[in-house]
Amino acid sequence: MRHLARTCRPPTLLFCVLVLSLSAHAQITRSTEAILGDSNSNWVPRLGTDNSLVVNDLNSGLTPVQLAQSILAGVSVTISNVSYSGVAVSAGTFTTTQPGVIGFGNGIILSSGNVSSVIGPNLQDSTSTDNGLGGDADLQSLIPNHVVYDATVLEFDFVANSIQAGQTGSLNFNFVFSSEEYNEWVNTAYNDVFGFFLNGQNIALLQDLQTTVQIDTVNGGNPYGPPPSGINWNQFRNNDLSDGGGVIDTEMDGLTIVLTAHGQITGPGPHHIKLAIADAGDHIYDSNVFIQGSSLVATSGPSCVAPTPTSTLTVTAQQPISWEVRAVANHGQSGALVTIQPPSASFAAAFTGPPVSTPNPLSHSPVLPVFGQPASSIVTWTPPLSAVGEWIFTYGFQDNLGQLSSCQVVVQVVPTSVSSPTCIAPTPVNELRTTIGFPISWTLAAVSNSGLPGAEITIHSVSVEFDENFGGNSVPVNSPVQTVPGLGATGQPASISVTWTPPLSAIGQWDFDYHLIDHVGQTSECTISVLVEDAALVIGANSLSLPLGTDPLDFLHVDPVFFFPISESDQPEIIVPNVPWIAGLDIFTQVIRLNPFVDAIDPIKTSPTIRFRLAINSSTIFPGNGLDLIATGLPELGESLPYEYIIL
Repeated sequence: MRHLARTCRPPTLLFCVLVLSLSAHAQITRSTEAILGDSNSNWVPRLGTDNSLVVNDLNSGLTPVQLAQSILAGVSVTISNVSYSGVAVSAGTFTTTQPGVIGFGNGIILSSGNVSSVIGPNLQDSTSTDNGLGGDADLQSLIPNHVVYDATVLEFDFVANSIQAGQTGSLNFNFVFSSEEYNEWVNTAYNDVFGFFLNGQNIALLQDLQTTVQIDTVNGGNPYGPPPSGINWNQFRNNDLSDGGGVIDTEMDGLTIVLTAHGQITGPGPHHIKLAIADAGDHIYDSNVFIQGSSLVATSGPSCVAPTPTSTLTVTAQQPISWEVRAVANHGQSGALVTIQPPSASFAAAFTGPPVSTPNPLSHSPVLPVFGQPASSIVTWTPPLSAVGEWIFTYGFQDNLGQLSSCQVVVQVVPTSVSSPTCIAPTPVNELRTTIGFPISWTLAAVSNSGLPGAEITIHSVSVEFDENFGGNSVPVNSPVQTVPGLGATGQPASISVTWTPPLSAIGQWDFDYHLIDHVGQTSECTISVLVEDAALVIGANSLSLPLGTDPLDFLHVDPVFFFPISESDQPEIIVPNVPWIAGLDIFTQVIRLNPFVDAIDPIKTSPTIRFRLAINSSTIFPGNGLDLIATGLPELGESLPYEYIIL
């Protein structure tokens, strides 16, 4: 076991070996206080590796009714009497631009802790939120030798609109189970569990349609070993940091593959479904179940089930790809069988050359048609260069009552060399500078470089990083940033306009990292760097006297026309126009600095005010306080304004 193994050093090695050898049989205990301390959670908010996974819990305004409705597919089911038991953070919705992380792109999450703890990357082995909740009798019945805690339950009644009175059909939907209990707590006293109870019967089962899904029934073993170690290892995905995992962009240490909940019903109903998950053994180490959006279907005809792909597959031309097509008969009568027919193929887009109507032959094992209950075939395909584009393979099903249906598998074939999305002009390539309190704007534009028809780029999200470089302000502060039309803008190109007015606390270097994703799932990033100075060079054609602070010398003496961010190391170059008629005109300059982090008692500093009489002379006309501004020569036409800024 991982946590014990870290302490196995002589002379305790013999003791550790003894403990490890007994771990599969002993009731190993762990301390909630050691994991959570005085808090109820050790979850740390994060954005994910590429900001691709977005989670909203019930604190966002979502209701249990909306959760239930989001998993329905079309009008085959009507729901009522929705109820929820849990806390606001233990249920919610998710969307992702990288369906390969979970196995599908959107849906709902139920958690024994905090649904937001699923967001990656994986940084620790014990993410936990203790919600202080009790158990659930139905879940307890699945694991009678364990005590369950922190139960989260969503349940509702439904009517199957496509099933007639007396007719038998089925309810199907897709799901993925994930947990922090993997891999070190497999086969111990901690066996987190969930169940989908259709009219009281659990239908959350592995692919054999008999085994309940628990930590101890689908895993890679403890200690973890590469496949085929563990039980039902072919339905498990390892993500444990200590066992070579961490590649999957989720905090969870292990996940199942996409599974299908499949249960029989008779007549339209009403029927009852209860979706529940809980910790087992104690309140810590979160587990979560993802339910695919728009996947809950009630039908009497045959249907495809997991692991049939539900999201678009992507493959590079001339490289092999495999998938499984699996179907079941749903009529419920004795001797039910379903037949999978060979697919028809349609081509949606071509990259180069004329469109082609059929791919090179697919390989099916076993060869289609094939029948069974379920019926299944493994498909392999190596698309040629001419097949670049989107393919839709439609598989026809027929059960032994003659009922027909079909299922589609979508494959996106990309060229052997596809460039990632990039930012284009007018996106700034150099660092932007501004001063606190002065708005700054920029435009970010991006394009997809896939070369595929229908290419699009989405400006998906932004993360803001603060790099302290002066002024003593070590706390990053995000003031509101106005973005039009808003993040999520899509097009070819896509663009957004951004305006930001840095507050006083924003002095320093800021990086706005914009995350891009194109229509084939390729990602990249563009960074806009903004340096927020604490001082501004003020230039105008007239003088004035405007008090700024309590010090007698804290006056603005320039009627401002232009403001330029300024520091001792980076002083803006001001070019005097080479126009004869401006000779003899007066230009007034002064530097104003505001930084309470340097001087909390007297945060406002001013420089002397210089009057430049163009092409003639310069003179200091007002004193300053804490800063110096020196004229270093005559203000010649066509030359840089001669000055030097110094902090005293």
